[in-house]
Amino acid sequence: MKKRILGLLCLLALLPACTPKKPDTPAPVPPSSPAPSGTSPESPTAPEQPQAPEIPVQPAPSQPAKSDPNAIQFFDCGTLDLSDPDTIIGRENFEEFLNVTGSGTAASIQITHESEDSTATLTFADGVYTFQASGKESTWKQLQITESVTSGQIRQTFRLTNTQDLPADTPDGTKAITLFHETIES
Repeated sequence: MKKRILGLLCLLALLPACTPKKPDTPAPVPPSSPAPSGTSPESPTAPEQPQAPEIPVQPAPSQPAKSDPNAIQFFDCGTLDLSDPDTIIGRENFEEFLNVTGSGTAASIQITHESEDSTATLTFADGVYTFQASGKESTWKQLQITESVTSGQIRQTFRLTNTQDLPADTPDGTKAITLFHETIES
């Protein structure tokens, strides 16, 4: 058995050496050497050297500009319109933002509010929420949803904070920013 395997290996080792050359492949051309003294290059006794075929030079293919590998691609969740205090438009977009960021995926949502002339942007990336509004930017560790019951109605408050278990009555400032309130039918 060992002799058979050894014989096959030897046979395989010889195969590349036995492959025939392609007939249309030109033979390599040795570099021209200077003519021996006393003979001129036009001498009829000098054998004519075959010319190497010209190989067309193709320009290098242009490559598309590489994007920044560190750039964060945000999942765009659309707009949450809070302009009318009685009607929240785009609530499903905010739900999508909560679902996407809950899985750790980077996402963004635009928020318009009745008291603001401009649109705010809320983004989430690398475990941090960033809120940009009126030319100011703040970062937060978590988005808390708290519930309170007033006059038999449940009210949810959506806030950005850096503090665990922040009381619902904490005013906006350095500890929290309220995004919006929503009354839920009981």
